[in-house]
Amino acid sequence: MRSSISSSRSGQASAAAIAVVALGLSASVVAATTYIALYFVNTLGLTPFQTGLRFLPFTGASFLAAPVAARLSQRIPPRVLVPAGSALIAVGMWLMTGLDGASDWTHLLPGSIIAGLGLGTTSAVLSQAALSAVEPERAGMATGAANTFRQIGLAAGVADLGALFAHSSTQDVQTQLAGHGIPPESVGRLADAVGNGAGVQVAAGLTGQAAPVGAGVARAATAAGLDQALWAGTIIATAATLLAVVMLAVRPD
Repeated sequence: MRSSISSSRSGQASAAAIAVVALGLSASVVAATTYIALYFVNTLGLTPFQTGLRFLPFTGASFLAAPVAARLSQRIPPRVLVPAGSALIAVGMWLMTGLDGASDWTHLLPGSIIAGLGLGTTSAVLSQAALSAVEPERAGMATGAANTFRQIGLAAGVADLGALFAHSSTQDVQTQLAGHGIPPESVGRLADAVGNGAGVQVAAGLTGQAAPVGAGVARAATAAGLDQALWAGTIIATAATLLAVVMLAVRPD
């Protein structure tokens, strides 16, 4: 009886850890790709095709890591692989931080590769870990729960990172233009447009005193907003990793 209770407790902890990591990876790196894409197109001036090419290192690393992780899962338990994949996401997102107005897309390259490896590793082992955490008759429920938490994490991450991006970039525009003698309504319009992700595209419609500084201000502010979103994603992925380590440490006696 005691062994059965311990095993059940271990399975519940594993299922909870899987849900946390599934939510964390979607709320961090997957959600952040929305704002990275906006940065590439509207701030760096890349076409959608060029943007897609620059995402190839991220997606390629994920595709390469997934089959390797699936094979490793036959020898290494989920309590090691799941937090390891989540940790790679956290490290990758941390390496992507530090953006400023002079940054190019290559600033994000090393971190995106490492985060891609983490995403591929985690995605490959989550379903298997979910299945091993429950009885066979609950297999469908386990994988369904993991996918549900992925979707919840994506929705919450896009909303939260977007709110942080908008707030930070808007404040940055207002800070940069303070003391330039530009009418407050012009500053407000520019700040709102940059906060909505328009990037340097807003400069084309500027007139008067705001026109000469518009593009530089918009680029720097967008970079600042994305940097804050990436920091938030780093914190989310780190928290998910630490929670997974603690939860998956529970073993049946």
